Amino acid sequence: DAALKTLSDPAVAQNPKILTLRARTLADLSHHEEAITLLQQVIDRDKSSIPAHYYLGQINEAAGHIDAARKAYAFFEPFIDRLFSEDFDNAEDLTLIGRGIDRWATINSEYKDRLPLHNLIMQKCFGQVYLRVDRDYYPAKIAAAQFNVARDDDKTAVELLKQVLEQNPAEI
Repeated sequence: DAALKTLSDPAVAQNPKILTLRARTLADLSHHEEAITLLQQVIDRDKSSIPAHYYLGQINEAAGHIDAARKAYAFFEPFIDRLFSEDFDNAEDLTLIGRGIDRWATINSEYKDRLPLHNLIMQKCFGQVYLRVDRDYYPAKIAAAQFNVARDDDKTAVELLKQVLEQNPAEI
């Protein structure tokens, strides 16, 4: 309740980052419909909001709205080509692009027809965060670890999580 009260303060309540964080907090409290409405408001104001599209997909998926999740994750499909033509310099965006492409590919069974897609996500998203954008951005390492677990590479996942724990022992 205290977090929601703080995130609802009129001085910050209309900031897209705050709206997105409030939606995530509501979703954590199982208030999925309210969270979805907030994220849709963010997208209505900024159609290119990477966090809003990703969390809209994630929350819809958690709420069992698979078609709506598919639609939200479809936002990420064009990034498959954009990753080769553009440089992204925001660690959070690049991490969420990787997660969004992965969820889009998973929910639409794209991996079976596009085998190199998993390498693209690792190299052009999570790898670029580490190598070029922000070596200390641990959420990208966590995303990479989860990605490796899903692909039965527990050894790499454990190594990545060890790095995160060493770097941020109080955050996990």
